[in-house]
Amino acid sequence: MTMDETADKALTGGDGKWTVGCAVALTILTVLAGLGAVALREFEQGLDGTGQIETSDGPDGSVTEPFTSGATARYEDGLKVTVGDAEKGRGGVHTFAVTFENGTDEPLPLDDTGSYAADGLLDVCEGDPRDDCAPGDARDVTWLNAESVTARLTGTLDPGESRTVPLRIEGDGEGAQPVTVETTPYSASHRDTVYWRLDIG
Repeated sequence: MTMDETADKALTGGDGKWTVGCAVALTILTVLAGLGAVALREFEQGLDGTGQIETSDGPDGSVTEPFTSGATARYEDGLKVTVGDAEKGRGGVHTFAVTFENGTDEPLPLDDTGSYAADGLLDVCEGDPRDDCAPGDARDVTWLNAESVTARLTGTLDPGESRTVPLRIEGDGEGAQPVTVETTPYSASHRDTVYWRLDIG
């Protein structure tokens, strides 16, 4: 074997090792980047609080920017609350569904008092959210099934479980009017109150 052939073989062997080394280093960097992203997300959640709503470019579910029907409020810890579209039935009665979905990794209490839904977890009242809808204050909207809804929104919601309750409300019969749906799911520390504005006629 000539000196040139020996040099070529050494270069080829070294080049192969260099390629393997780069692949291993790239794999390690990718894994570290993924772990760093997960750690950063958990750190941000720790700063924000798991009871806050994930924000987007649209409405944020606040009093000034309420969600509309069909929208889902997504909490940082994985809990989701959806208010469906209102459907008008006989006698001016409107029906819509509210769904609570536990996307967290632990059971979540739906209540902590055993009292009526209108006292905290779920409330419905006439007007825009900015009208200062007080819990239990139905004003010109009659919530026809508050007690049966309360009966279904007790106990705990296990991870991966969802619970849907149909709400039946009756307007004042004087044309289109805004209705506020307000939810404050129970939390041992803090959870944002979320608002939806529905227009019923």
